[in-house]
Amino acid sequence: MKHYDFAQKFRLLYDKAVARFAAGKRGADEFCTADEIAFLVANGLTAQHLYDYAEDHNNYGEPGADNALAIECVRRDYFLNVQNGKASSTVLNVEKMPSKTDAVRGIE
Repeated sequence: MKHYDFAQKFRLLYDKAVARFAAGKRGADEFCTADEIAFLVANGLTAQHLYDYAEDHNNYGEPGADNALAIECVRRDYFLNVQNGKASSTVLNVEKMPSKTDAVRGIE
């Protein structure tokens, strides 16, 4: 893996994801090609991260490629340097998370 081209490759994937979402492609499970998923996994990222960025970009105009890259650089750094390139065995169970309409201290 070439560490110096992460930003450029991520930006290309971000732009592709935004275009795919705009064209009507839905669902993180089939949102990326096998090569794209391999790149994401090697850098501690997931197709779901990319899908969420594309959805928010198309629906709200945010976060934008630069902000997404900044977030993913932090995530990637932690993955490579703290987790030693190994994915966490702990995964949040979405079914146990509060729904988007639940409120905490009056905030949804």
